[in-house]
Amino acid sequence: MAEREMSKIVKQMRERWALERVSIAHRTGVCPVGEASVIIAVSSAHRKEALEAAHFAIDTLKATVPIWKKVTLGDCLHLYTHMV
Repeated sequence: MAEREMSKIVKQMRERWALERVSIAHRTGVCPVGEASVIIAVSSAHRKEALEAAHFAIDTLKATVPIWKKVTLGDCLHLYTHMV
C-alpha cells in the first residue's frame, strides 16, 4: 500500500514540474534513531523545480503514506505508531 501511494506522489510531481528523474524509497526493517528512513531523489533542468518537487514529495509522503513504525521500550514493550 505504501509503495502504491509513493507512486501516486511521483505521478503528481511529474504532472506539476518538468522533471527528468524521480525516485522515492522508504527504508524497512531496523532503522536506528538519527538515521534516514526516506530518500527522495529528483533531477530537472532547473534546480528550483527539483527542490520544490522534493519538498512537495516529503510533505505529501508524511501526510498521506501509511507508514508504521515499531517503537521498542525496554525488553518487552513494543508500540506501533503511524508516522504523521
